[in-house]
Amino acid sequence: MTDWQKVLEYLEPKMPLFVPEEPSINQRVFLRTYGIEALFGGAAGGGKSSALLMAAMQYVDVPGYSAILFRRTFADLSLPGALMDRFRTWIAPNDDIHWNNNSFIATFPSGARISFGYLNNQSDYLRYKGSEFQFIG
Repeated sequence: MTDWQKVLEYLEPKMPLFVPEEPSINQRVFLRTYGIEALFGGAAGGGKSSALLMAAMQYVDVPGYSAILFRRTFADLSLPGALMDRFRTWIAPNDDIHWNNNSFIATFPSGARISFGYLNNQSDYLRYKGSEFQFIG
């Protein structure tokens, strides 16, 4: 293996389980980013929401892993094609992933969880006070 091949292998992101889409080059760069914060912009339909879902799902094989994805309102999460709707479409073929329609939490076979929430007003953050997440998007 050449040095260049080793570099390319190192730069390959951990591919998330249960994701039916092949990430674009921009999404791959985003998935390989290990910073505390990452900015990923662009026009509508550019793959930002899918990249966010992919990133949240990268470590669902790790017991105790917990991620949460936010939008401003519940409607922003749940409308057809929105973040939560897309996520549910992705996990639908997997009977071993449990979706709780009341708490908006998916539990994976490893015990890892992905939650969905909204922050519509200044006091909404109190709903998440004391919670622990390894990924917040």
